[in-house]
Amino acid sequence: EIGAGQPSGIPGMNQPPRRRLARNQPTLHSINYIRNSAKITIDAYSGETNFYIADEEDPLILTYQKIFPTLFKTISEMPGTLREHIRYPRDLFAIQAAMYRTYHMQNAQVFYNQEDLWAVPQQIYAGTEQAMFPYYAVMKTSQMQNEELLLLLPFTPSNKENMIGWMAAQCDGPNYGRIMVYNFPKQELVYGPMQVEARISQDADIAKELTLWNQEGSEVIRGDIIVVPIQESLLYIEPLYLRQRSSRGGLPELKRVIVSYGNRIAMEERLDQALASIFSFDHSIVASIEQTDSTDSSVRNTIVNDLAQRALSQFNKAQDLLRDGDWTGYGTSILQLESVLNRLAEDTGRLQEN
Repeated sequence: EIGAGQPSGIPGMNQPPRRRLARNQPTLHSINYIRNSAKITIDAYSGETNFYIADEEDPLILTYQKIFPTLFKTISEMPGTLREHIRYPRDLFAIQAAMYRTYHMQNAQVFYNQEDLWAVPQQIYAGTEQAMFPYYAVMKTSQMQNEELLLLLPFTPSNKENMIGWMAAQCDGPNYGRIMVYNFPKQELVYGPMQVEARISQDADIAKELTLWNQEGSEVIRGDIIVVPIQESLLYIEPLYLRQRSSRGGLPELKRVIVSYGNRIAMEERLDQALASIFSFDHSIVASIEQTDSTDSSVRNTIVNDLAQRALSQFNKAQDLLRDGDWTGYGTSILQLESVLNRLAEDTGRLQEN
């Protein structure tokens, strides 16, 4: 249920023993021991290779160090410009996520009956349904002061499509390797990736475009769906590629970006355009007021202009936060903008009734 990644090539892997709950994991078929033990760099010009010990508590890597005392260096000897680019291994994270699906259950009876078993969600990729694989994203959670590079993977309940939680591994600074798990309330419905995929397929405007592109000698490829947590909500991003149908094949070209947030879906040429479409407000509200009778102009100017200015200011603030990559601040600003717009719509309705 975990997508197959590239072989890690980490030494010290033996054939696994017969273990219940572990032998059924596809990624564990040929792995008995795995640790984030070493980082290896290769100079692209000279071919020089350096081995750095990343886990000083791993008994195997310490044994190798005793066998080859001049081969391994400490991670502190790695140049700082390289250490900034170290990422948490996706294969290791996928294995840890696979085991956590079962071992997150703390109650012995629940664990024995497998009552709260989780699953890695499915997604539609290139027209086929397949399991999601961990992906990297720069973001900030409610417990972070600044944005960080995270390795993410969402979870769904077994045999269900709604999302139940997600796991993240930090890749920056002193928190490198720290794994966090966020659980969603079971009484609330949080859309999972396949439910979002279904909503995208059911959108009339998007379905029309996809059908048209598929009939013009091109093939539409739906890329990996990315789930980005924002405050207490989730933002879903899915790229759309076009590839020419031919015997020689063709290079996929990014054609559109689909964004889903709450009950809203937008498809635009660029990500910033899709985000703006999802979170923008309707200027027609102000325009409709300006075309009404001028007898109540003083009231109209006092209420509508003030709310309109506040909405515009909030929108500009949100755009600045978006450009700065502050997703948490952006989500908060958008929620505040929504509150102002709701007030503007209510006051507009009262003025029109009068």
